Amino acid sequence: MSSKNASLGDLPDELVQEIITHLDAIRSYDTLFRYTEHQKNVAIEANRQSDNHIRRLALYSLCLTSRCLRRMATPILYASFIGTAAEHGTASLQLFRERILDSSSSGEEFNKYLKYVEIRRMDKKCQNDSIPPHTIAQHYLTMLADVVKQAVNLQHLSIENIEDHERSFWRDFVPGRETTLSPTPNPGAEHVFSKLQTLCINTTLQHYGLDAETISFDQICSVVSTAPMLTDFRARSVVARSPASMPQLGSWKTLQRLEITACRLYLETMASILSACEGLRHAVCTWMPIEDFEGSPSDLYASLLRHADTLESLHLDTRETMFRSEEEASDSDLDEDYVEMVPLKPLGTLRPFERLSKLVISQNCLLGASAPYADFSRNAPAIAELLPPSLKSFTMLIGVESQYRVGYKSLDKSTVLRDCIAECRTSDLSLEDVSFQAEFELSAAPKTTKAFLDVGVRYEQVLERYWVHEAFR
Repeated sequence: MSSKNASLGDLPDELVQEIITHLDAIRSYDTLFRYTEHQKNVAIEANRQSDNHIRRLALYSLCLTSRCLRRMATPILYASFIGTAAEHGTASLQLFRERILDSSSSGEEFNKYLKYVEIRRMDKKCQNDSIPPHTIAQHYLTMLADVVKQAVNLQHLSIENIEDHERSFWRDFVPGRETTLSPTPNPGAEHVFSKLQTLCINTTLQHYGLDAETISFDQICSVVSTAPMLTDFRARSVVARSPASMPQLGSWKTLQRLEITACRLYLETMASILSACEGLRHAVCTWMPIEDFEGSPSDLYASLLRHADTLESLHLDTRETMFRSEEEASDSDLDEDYVEMVPLKPLGTLRPFERLSKLVISQNCLLGASAPYADFSRNAPAIAELLPPSLKSFTMLIGVESQYRVGYKSLDKSTVLRDCIAECRTSDLSLEDVSFQAEFELSAAPKTTKAFLDVGVRYEQVLERYWVHEAFR
């Protein structure tokens, strides 16, 4: 075979098929979608979107080359749909939907190829779009639901959308709440998500609030709890109704990773979600500002204990949660800045978690110190007594309320930290890294740093920085 006449057609079908499979979409597990903390990640995400666009064009070209290449490239071409829930993204979704819905009559069941769906409210190409990024029409979400309902082999769903009384994607999957705009029958969530393995969602509910017609996060959980193969569930910017009205959840027997970030959920609601899981290996729960009148970090303990034998990493950040009694919250005579905080019950000891190797936790959650935060006083629980022997990495998150107590003096003066260092010398702890992370600059602590190094533990103080691309500010 001369090199100038070489082509894909000269290669064995098995080799060509292997080459074409590498044109499959590069998947995303991101729930931030548009926002990122570091500028370099913006470039990485832009390159991923560009690569996926190039791959799709290559697959389409292969389908036009020959019948043989079309037969091999078509399943990869229809294995994924990546779209933007903005006006300029409607045409591509409408065309894809038509091909999916018409595939049965044509003899080619494209819907069986579809395994990956990714929808964003904005992509790298529409930073200067004349249509505001929050504009999502209901007809787009209805068409998307039609596609998902036909995707019997769907494995990965990544979607950022607005859920309110006018616009909803999830309404089409909640029994009794289906939209009349959709011409396709609802096969039931058990059928639609029967092979779903990964779910990443951002509903932006916290910006739009809840009313009687809005699908809340607890309803979404009720729907996807029927997915028998779900292993990875990540949600951001979600809101749920009161725990008393929360629907019954199924059981996630296969779920290994649960990430619920920047949420406004009562701790009782979060505990119910954690209790619906079996054998979690990784859990992340972080809150946006919320008043939990009756909750405390200890509410999460029983549900977390269900995973004591399997949990490898845990991230709990309740710094933005205001814990106080309902009576205090309703007292209009009290200035909110001076309301007496309810004494917090801390999470509890993590000694039973035999496989836990990484812990990121807020000070008020671990030590029970609410705002204004206790200055690591001696009446706080001994940190070393709360940590499991298996722990390698420990990060304490300090809230902004601590700035006036901790930020202006060194943590070298913390008796609790000195006790922790002493425990590292004599206890069964196997810590390798300790860090304190705050939204304000912590004063240098050279003595603490050296003392930790003397016992073989790296210590650092981290300033949290949040970077937002100028296009999204």
